[in-house]
Amino acid sequence: MRSSSRCEMFLGALVAVLVTAGCNGDKPTPPVNTAPVGCFSVTPASGTTETDFQVDASCSTDQQDAVTALEARWDWEGDGIWDTGFSAAKAASHRYASAGPKTIKIEVRDAGGLTAEGTRGVTVSEGPPAGMVWIPAGYVRLGQAGIPDAPVQDFHVEGFYIDVYEVSNAEYMVFIAAGGYQDSTYWNPVGWAWKVDGSIVRPEGWDEDTYHGGGVPGNGQYPVSGVTWWEADAYCRWAGKRLPTEAEWEKAAKGGCETDGDPGQCDDADTLSYPWGEDISGPRANYWASGDPYESNGWTTPVGYYDGSNHGGYQTIDSPSPYGLYDVAGNVSEWCSTKYAPYPYDSNDGREDSPVSIGGCCWVLRGGDWGKHEFPLFLCCAGRSNLFPSSRNQTVGFRCARSN
Repeated sequence: MRSSSRCEMFLGALVAVLVTAGCNGDKPTPPVNTAPVGCFSVTPASGTTETDFQVDASCSTDQQDAVTALEARWDWEGDGIWDTGFSAAKAASHRYASAGPKTIKIEVRDAGGLTAEGTRGVTVSEGPPAGMVWIPAGYVRLGQAGIPDAPVQDFHVEGFYIDVYEVSNAEYMVFIAAGGYQDSTYWNPVGWAWKVDGSIVRPEGWDEDTYHGGGVPGNGQYPVSGVTWWEADAYCRWAGKRLPTEAEWEKAAKGGCETDGDPGQCDDADTLSYPWGEDISGPRANYWASGDPYESNGWTTPVGYYDGSNHGGYQTIDSPSPYGLYDVAGNVSEWCSTKYAPYPYDSNDGREDSPVSIGGCCWVLRGGDWGKHEFPLFLCCAGRSNLFPSSRNQTVGFRCARSN
């Protein structure tokens, strides 16, 4: 064979290889589709059968698709039965009908059909007892600039129940009739000694109408007053409850850091002066010279009076706290379980220890009352005052709390 022919054959084969390589190069290998990463948050982490648990899968990711292209579905019991279909909406909510530990499962699907799952647990307790409301666990911004002895501090409070209303005369009368003043089981030992020594069988002024005493017919709807810390503590124990800590009380009054401003952090919006905002007026609360019909006529107003109703011509403004409590500003000051001590608040520094002597000083009062005129700042959510635990004052009452 001639050499020129061999060269021609070689060149032809080389061209074929190059052409083939070029064609393959025009078709790059398609990328491999990888599964998304399922991620979600749940708020709150614990609640009751009346809590709307909020879930958000916006933190889910995928290498090929944008988050907006991902779809999610939810299994609220973690039992493998999907309770929702796939949806591009990343947020959802669910309320449980039964109590107990729950597992929430998510399945995230990308545009290519690949999926990924994730789970989170929540704790669900029974709905709040009658007359109480659930305060979810979370941070509260305690204190407020300009309020005496109340510098600002972010503090985490565990979830708890608290009474919607101050304890009324009618409720306290049941305690008396049930032998609450004769049964030491419900009393702090020091308080029982105080009761026995003073032959105490009812609150101060119980049978007088000057401050709507509970022993006077027709006064059942007013808050009980004239009770010491010992009596308030005994009633709450008898009712299967307890007095709230100072931090719990303030969170219930002003709302936690999730209720105002950025729900993910504490900020300036979380230091409400009053449960409803920054200004106070007569139709919202019972304080000195507020103009309600009970000034010089028993002084206290019925519990829950400021609910937006017109009471015999006196128009009120509905004024609950962010969690639905009434009378946390004014009417009667409220005992807390906490010994008065400087902020910052620390539940482990001894301030939550019970009184060990009759003359011990002093225990926290919150919320202000009908008699506050010289110290209006006490009506603020961050306002702090105090008395000896053995003090009996017609401006002082209480409400109870209960742990989960």
